[in-house]
Amino acid sequence: MQRRTLIRSGAALLAAAALPASIRQARADADPPAPAAGASVGDRMQIEVRRSSDKTYPVFTVEARLTANVPMRRAWHVLTDYDRLADFVPDLTSSRLIARDGHECIVAQEGFGQFLFIKQPIHLLVRILETPFSTLATTLVKGNMHEYSADWALSEIDANTTQINYDATIAPMFYVPSLFGAALMKRDLRAMLAAVVREMESGK
Repeated sequence: MQRRTLIRSGAALLAAAALPASIRQARADADPPAPAAGASVGDRMQIEVRRSSDKTYPVFTVEARLTANVPMRRAWHVLTDYDRLADFVPDLTSSRLIARDGHECIVAQEGFGQFLFIKQPIHLLVRILETPFSTLATTLVKGNMHEYSADWALSEIDANTTQINYDATIAPMFYVPSLFGAALMKRDLRAMLAAVVREMESGK
């Protein structure tokens, strides 16, 4: 089964993660040391967004690395509390767990993305495969995306600090400005990820 999960602004609906273990380990080995615990959320975050035009529609790939000053179980609880995601994720107006079969979930999400003066509704039905306390892998069932997948991977830095890796592929069916699309998506992803970390740390 494939992997991936949810974000904001065509980048902005949230849900889950998991690359092949060998790739995740190679990336983890290449990651820089975690920032000090007192660093701001922004200082603990690295995001890259790339746009590809190899297909008939633009495809955005996302790599984000950040830390949360919480135990892994707290980080996991926030990411998997699907019915509460809209309470704190920017531009996500609704998130509902539709069905669960063991560690496989179906989640429906509604939100919007804003690109310059265009406000675009986003509708997603996603399948999330959970590997408890370590990875969430989300793939698209249906929605207004050509492609949508996103992976969250958690690893313990120490008892009270969690490394979070987020990787996604996003190809909206709606218009995204070719010149500024990647920059706008990076802005919205940064806001989404910061909100998720703040929610994790608010319940320590």
